[in-house]
Amino acid sequence: MLRSRRFRWGAVSCVSLLLFALNARAQSPPEPPPPIADLNHLNLFYGAVPPNGAHGDVMVFVPGFLEDAFMWWDIEGNDMYAYAYQAGYRTAFLSMNTLNLPDNGSIAADGRVLENLVPVLMKHYGVSRVYMIAHSKGGLNVESLLANRKYTSMAKAVFTLSAPNQGDALADWCYGGGVLVCGGLGLISPAIYDMQIPIVTALRAQWDPYFAKAGVPFYTLSGNTWNGNVITDVTGPILASMTGPNPPPNDGVVTHPESLLPASYAVELGVINGNHFDVAQGHNAFPFIQAQINALPH
Repeated sequence: MLRSRRFRWGAVSCVSLLLFALNARAQSPPEPPPPIADLNHLNLFYGAVPPNGAHGDVMVFVPGFLEDAFMWWDIEGNDMYAYAYQAGYRTAFLSMNTLNLPDNGSIAADGRVLENLVPVLMKHYGVSRVYMIAHSKGGLNVESLLANRKYTSMAKAVFTLSAPNQGDALADWCYGGGVLVCGGLGLISPAIYDMQIPIVTALRAQWDPYFAKAGVPFYTLSGNTWNGNVITDVTGPILASMTGPNPPPNDGVVTHPESLLPASYAVELGVINGNHFDVAQGHNAFPFIQAQINALPH
C-alpha cells in the first residue's frame, strides 16, 4: 500500500501558506496572452509559454458540469491561468464538448475525451507526466481516466477542487424528489445521473483500491459557504436541508464530506471560505496547489 507519508505537506507551515495566500490575493498577476486552440482539436487550448519557461512543468485544467475550457482564464473572470503562468508553468485547458459547449456528458464519455486529448497535449509539450487540476465533476472525469492503467502514470499529482468525489446529494435529489424542478431547469442529464451517490459509490469501490497502490498523489480542496452566487444561493439551502439535522458545510453544490477522498492515497489541502465557483478561482486555490507541489519530492 502506498505510504501516506509521501503525501504529507508538513514541510509547508500553515503560517507560510497563509502569508502566501494573502500576498497572492493582494497582488493578482496580470493576465498573460490568451490561450490558443490546437489546430486539430478545437476543444484543447495551450496557454502561452512563460518567459524562461520552455521546459517548465505542465498543468492541465479540466472543467466541471456545465463548464468549458474558458472558465480558467480572464474571459470568465478567473485568474487561475494568470497564476499558473506567473509561476512558470506551461498550461493546457480542455473542454469536454468538442464544440466548447457547456459539458453535460457522462463520466465515461468525458473520460474518453481525456483519453484522446491528454496524450495530444503531452506530445505537444514533449512531457510524459503532468499536474492535473479539476473542478467539480471534472475530478470524477480525471479519476475515470487515471483508473485505466494505460493512463495512470501520466499524472504527477491530481488536485480536485470542490469535486463530488463521494457523489452529490443534489444529484440524488434531481432524480428523486426534485425531478420536476431539475427537469424544468434542464438539469436532467448524463452528468447529473452519474453524480448520484450510489453511482459514484460503485465507482469508488473499483477506483480506490487501485489508487491506493498506484503511486499518484491526490489532493482535495473544498468550500464552506453557498453565499455569493445566484446559483449556489438557491442550491445551498436545498443541499443543507437534505443532509441531516446538523448538516455539514457545503459550497452550494458539494458538501465537505462529499469532496473528500480516502486517506490511503489522498490528502485534504484545506477548506476555502467560498462557494463552489470561488474554489476554482486562482487567487483562492493556486496558493494551496503551489505550496503542495513545492513540498513534493522532485
